[in-house]
Amino acid sequence: MDVRNSGEEIGASRWRDEDQDLLRGARRYIDDMVLPDMVHMRVVRSPVASGQLEAMDWSEVRSAAGVILAADAASDPDLRVVVPAPLVPDAEIVPKGTPTLADDRVRFVGEPIAVIVASTRRAAEDAADLAYPTITADTGVYTLDDALSIRALVHDDLRDNVLASWRSEVGDVEAGLQSAHRVVETELTLPRLVAAPMEPRGCIASVDSSNGRVTLYASAQDPHRPKQQLITSLGLDPDDVRVVVPAV
Repeated sequence: MDVRNSGEEIGASRWRDEDQDLLRGARRYIDDMVLPDMVHMRVVRSPVASGQLEAMDWSEVRSAAGVILAADAASDPDLRVVVPAPLVPDAEIVPKGTPTLADDRVRFVGEPIAVIVASTRRAAEDAADLAYPTITADTGVYTLDDALSIRALVHDDLRDNVLASWRSEVGDVEAGLQSAHRVVETELTLPRLVAAPMEPRGCIASVDSSNGRVTLYASAQDPHRPKQQLITSLGLDPDDVRVVVPAV
């Protein structure tokens, strides 16, 4: 039975509308998009979890073919914007945001240190290979036990490594434990989880020079969170930010 327009879809197999584009390779992903006068950015990231960031030597990078801009927080402070900590309902949140670029310290593996903008993606990638950040590594926080023992602080100006804390109980927990036939206690260690999508994360930003409005095309799960992050981080008017999520 064809239930596409019958109104009898409950309990029936629904006709799939998305398969034809996928099978014919007609879906448009971030990597398929080319905007007028588009340039490409590559991020130089920290290889260590914790350390003192020394000055970068940009001479070789900036003279590389196709490079338009090569900068870090020291050479261009305007590139460093602090992204506020996410709000969690009913939680106590430490107001410690994450900078878009590290300044004097790096605090996790992969933290952005510098950006390189070039005329092509290949040029940006080649130039990034010439960037060698000098980092004096020190004690990092690698496990939950490290974090709780305060063996090392991620932020020196905080008393511990707790970003958010909240408590939730349903019913009388203690009474339930007391009346239980058997109570089992255990300690579990979970491995690090890394998402490995077929399509790497990416985005394209376009600014309308006539009115300053920003359009962001992002390989995300929804447009609402990226839009809110841009509004909060950059102090933009909600009406001046549009986020488009193409095929993912």
